[in-house]
Amino acid sequence: RVESDGNANMLFVDGENNRVGIGTASTSKTLTVSGDAIITTGDNSANLTLVSTDTDASSGPVLDMWRNSANPADGDAIGEINYYGENDAGEQTKFANIISTMIDVSDGTEDGALYIQNMVAGTMRERISMLATETIVNNGSRDLDFRVESDSNANALFIQGSDGNIGIGSGT
Repeated sequence: RVESDGNANMLFVDGENNRVGIGTASTSKTLTVSGDAIITTGDNSANLTLVSTDTDASSGPVLDMWRNSANPADGDAIGEINYYGENDAGEQTKFANIISTMIDVSDGTEDGALYIQNMVAGTMRERISMLATETIVNNGSRDLDFRVESDSNANALFIQGSDGNIGIGSGT
């Protein structure tokens, strides 16, 4: 065990169970971290890679995001993935994100929502909303075109954002 000024278990090795804790002695997995972490790389290689060597037909690898709240409430945000880059002024800028919320936390009737947003002309805009009873594209009523391609037509279905006109097989 390695102690810091504020944590008696800053680095904890459970030799009996082959586990390591950072910031905790409660190790339930091979590595347990209590607190936040930053993983940095100096090139374009992956910062985090999840590998499953399982050979069955089930999913793998699996990434779980769990908001373990003692008091869950309708409307609570439960996870967010943000995509940052720098603008031409060198400022860190969020260019897109994916947000999940708990619409209804009632046992047996739970509902969730997923929102996809991106930066449009300097403002975050909701582009796709997946709710319990509907999926909405362009919920903010922005002047944005909507287009579905087929293998032979770039405008198999086209909705003109400025006037709401619908084209089938045509971009106008």
